[in-house]
Amino acid sequence: LTRTLSNLIHQKSTGNPLFIKEILHDLAVENLLNYSLSSRKWQWDEDLIQARTVSDGVAEILTRRLLRLPESVLTALRVLSIFGSEVPMQVLSHVRDVCGIPDIIAELERPTKEGLIQRTTGGDAVGFVHDMIHHAVDIGINPEARTSMLKEISETLLVRTSEDRADAISFILVDLINRVGPSGALSPVDRICYANLNLVAGEKAIQTPDYGSANTYLESGISFLERGHWRDNYNLSLHLFKKSAFVQHAQGETELMMARINEVLNNARNFNDKLDSLNVLIQSLSLDANSVSSAFNQSLMVLEHLGESFPSTAENEFIGRELIDVKNKLEKYVPSSISKIPPMKNENKIKAINFLLMMTIQCYQQKSRFFPLVAARIVSITLQYGMHEKSAFGFCSFALSYATVFKDMSKGYKLGKYALAITTSKNIPEVYLMLYGGVNIWKEPVQAILPELTHAYKIGMEAGNITFSMLNSTVYVYRAFFSGSKLSSLSKEVPSFLRLYSLYKRHTLHMCVTPINNAIISLVGRNRPVVWENKYGTKDDDEILAKALEIQELNVGETVVVCKMMYNFIFRNLDEAETVAQQYLEFFERHDSALLNFINIYRYFYGGLIALGRFRKNGGQFWMDIGERSISQFEAWNTECEWNFQNKLLLLQAELHFTKNEVTEAEHTYNLAISSSKDHRFVHEQGLSCELAGIFYRTTRRKEHSMSLIRQAAECYTSWGAHEKANALLLSLE
Repeated sequence: LTRTLSNLIHQKSTGNPLFIKEILHDLAVENLLNYSLSSRKWQWDEDLIQARTVSDGVAEILTRRLLRLPESVLTALRVLSIFGSEVPMQVLSHVRDVCGIPDIIAELERPTKEGLIQRTTGGDAVGFVHDMIHHAVDIGINPEARTSMLKEISETLLVRTSEDRADAISFILVDLINRVGPSGALSPVDRICYANLNLVAGEKAIQTPDYGSANTYLESGISFLERGHWRDNYNLSLHLFKKSAFVQHAQGETELMMARINEVLNNARNFNDKLDSLNVLIQSLSLDANSVSSAFNQSLMVLEHLGESFPSTAENEFIGRELIDVKNKLEKYVPSSISKIPPMKNENKIKAINFLLMMTIQCYQQKSRFFPLVAARIVSITLQYGMHEKSAFGFCSFALSYATVFKDMSKGYKLGKYALAITTSKNIPEVYLMLYGGVNIWKEPVQAILPELTHAYKIGMEAGNITFSMLNSTVYVYRAFFSGSKLSSLSKEVPSFLRLYSLYKRHTLHMCVTPINNAIISLVGRNRPVVWENKYGTKDDDEILAKALEIQELNVGETVVVCKMMYNFIFRNLDEAETVAQQYLEFFERHDSALLNFINIYRYFYGGLIALGRFRKNGGQFWMDIGERSISQFEAWNTECEWNFQNKLLLLQAELHFTKNEVTEAEHTYNLAISSSKDHRFVHEQGLSCELAGIFYRTTRRKEHSMSLIRQAAECYTSWGAHEKANALLLSLE
């Protein structure tokens, strides 16, 4: 009986229950829908209903209903609308008598009964029951009246909450002020007050961290400043601009960051007032592959001002003396007592530590021999002047330096324990980056290190430590890929990291990880996905390598070379693998830094395999020398951590026996390499060991055993996720 009416109502309401109620209410008020007592049924006229303005939508209905409310009630709703869709009762109570209404809360009782607004669960806030009602109220406020209301409400809230203002009220107040904006008729006193409020809100947002909101507050604060503000309101201007520079850096907005930094550097009254902005500048330069050298020189300049100078060159003898001296001082403590060192109080040393931390990153990127000196300086300052929250990072860097320079991994590992003893939730991203990514990799199973790196990444992102969070993600990608983590997972994780680096404009990190992504794509056998560009526009390995060498970003260059050697060797593109090895191995060996890098492991591993294979084919002492140096290196590493290095050493030794035609020894050692890879959970290297053993047995005319090993290799590659390689192996058996 009511189907035609139902269809009309559904058409006008789009099925929303609230809108259905409003439409029916409006039709009843307009007498277009009524109940006939005589016929005992509802009556309506379809044509009249269709012709009424209800056809223009629910907003028109709500507007007409609102206009039927008393003006005092409507004004109260408009005040509520100014705050948004909802406002805490605590805030509303502070402004209950604004806009000519004696008691706004009392006036809101009627719209509450009529279902236009409602209290939230617990009754601590009141809001509109639907955005459409809020919109209908809001569009009824003309621009001039809106500005007047914003001013009155914000000024009233400002005065009545001046003492012990809660953060929630502060953010609401600042949002109201910023909607008034600097173009409002404000006095100079008001503008300074509003700029200060935005500064406080920005600082609180940074602590959260919420850099998007912090940026809004700080830029709004700057907009309230008047001409001559550096002269008349120096401290306010300094804090607004230096905090803005920090936030712009965190968000990757380099251009605006530089504008804010230049404002500070050009107007600061003394060197100390420039330090925070110089720190942001150096962080930004450190993450730009083109500017690492500039960052290093800037760091030296700042540290000189702070009383921490360095020699012009880092000589071996000087490095050794510094490391031994600091080690002897450190060993007067035990790890459990190091945390009892009192806090650092010397302001210059506190500032120096912050710059030294970034200097270690610069040295690491450049493979600089200054790395051990910088690390030793952080530890030395800590022992002399007290503990700093960044001291733990220095202890990790020192541990890695000592292990590298004196080739004593056990001592370095022990020194790393000092860092863990003083690690807090605040410095986890920095400490774990160097400890698990740099030190413990030489003593602990690499698979056990991966969760620590992902934990540091997550902690860093939650705390707003964007720089070190992303550095941890990069270190994780390297170790996860080369240790044989499932490619099915990495093929999802790595592109997500690349997108993040692009979003935050961390272009050097993008360059670091793209070669890994390219290798994963080749092994899995998927079409190359769309990856967010970096500022160099480089996706191809050869382009990345050329750019990395041009700007002296040697870690990136070495990564590209290792990836190219790896997948060309795995896919048996031996001519290409040999070309890359011949062109770059000696170059990167000459440029080995004063610290161990994880990627060195695989440069020696795949370089050694390629060299021994090439020697077997064509001879050449150049290739035999590379192979023997690789074996010698792995023999040393294996004494420190069999788990990570034994299987690789055994495979290199098996290939050497094969090269020397020592058949019995080769058979035995290939079997050991396969077993060691399996026992230590390097499934990809188990596959490689099976494949190379299969090639060996094929040359000794044991075809069936060779084919069995090739099938085992295919199974291992499939388990790893390298389906393209597994398929190629199976095709070779047909």
